[in-house]
Amino acid sequence: MNKSFPLAVVGMLVAVQLPAQEPTLMVLGQYYRCDQGTEARVDTIIRRTFGPVVQKHIDAGHLTGWGLYSHVMGTDWRRLLYMQGTDRDAILDARAAIVQELSQRHSGALRELGQICPSHDDYIWTVVVNNAGSGAQAGPAMSLSAYFECHIPRQELADDLFRAHVAPIFDRHVEQGTIRGYAWLAHRMGGKVRRLLTMTAADAKSLFNAQDAIYADVDADQAAARAQRAIDDICGPHDDYIWNQTIVVQ
Repeated sequence: MNKSFPLAVVGMLVAVQLPAQEPTLMVLGQYYRCDQGTEARVDTIIRRTFGPVVQKHIDAGHLTGWGLYSHVMGTDWRRLLYMQGTDRDAILDARAAIVQELSQRHSGALRELGQICPSHDDYIWTVVVNNAGSGAQAGPAMSLSAYFECHIPRQELADDLFRAHVAPIFDRHVEQGTIRGYAWLAHRMGGKVRRLLTMTAADAKSLFNAQDAIYADVDADQAAARAQRAIDDICGPHDDYIWNQTIVVQ
């Protein structure tokens, strides 16, 4: 819903209609290290126990979605469990309530999950730029995610450069169907990773081909190429993952 903001300009009584800002989307992610021989059991545990509990908080408006990603390529994270919403306090309250209910009603499942995946990293991300596409391309999907370590004093400059010069090229490829969607996210809490770039397509081959096409277009655009070089200077070291979207509820 748009809101009207009255502005006083140089003493003149002028009412200006400004569009309301979109609420900021926040993502709470748990990145698990798991035993590869038994990690498939995690998907069943999450689907049967976590899913129904978190769905109650989506239905109540505390969260806007959740999901489980499984490792296809990358380093040591094997599962990614996430929740998302537009109100940080509501997300944290929902998380606390979910943990409490799972501990009381599904303690055995939690113990089994801890045995299979004995360690994890917590992150909270703020979505800086995203385009989820039209949703017309339904079906199985994978995500290619790059987790960047950045120079903290300049990381917001990287956000501005990506938003202004690189995101429009990603948007064009969403419109063309090269990718289904993408997002650039900023660290709010967690470990050393400060920025995350993720994009989605049908499978790993499509993701690599899309990456080639997108960055060829970036290189061909002088402003975008300069911006990307600056982003690379600010956020150089990174780890790449390909995730299978095992469960996505939005």
